[in-house]
Amino acid sequence: MKPSLLILLSLLSLTTGQTIPQCLGDCVNSSTVCEAGDINCYCTNAGFQQGVRDCLNERGCQGDLQAGVDLQNEICG
Repeated sequence: MKPSLLILLSLLSLTTGQTIPQCLGDCVNSSTVCEAGDINCYCTNAGFQQGVRDCLNERGCQGDLQAGVDLQNEICG
């Protein structure tokens, strides 16, 4: 996982009380659409969001989708 993304996810898990599922973290990390830690891109780039959903589906991690939606809502408001 990219260092700044790891730090971001760790801080978010502490502040929101959520545990970030490994598969979700891996899918966010594997995206090349947004730079690591670019919250604006994470929140507004439909290509990034679709790519993470596709990754979760391809890896059989559909159960992590709601965690991703919850985290996005927490970050983006």
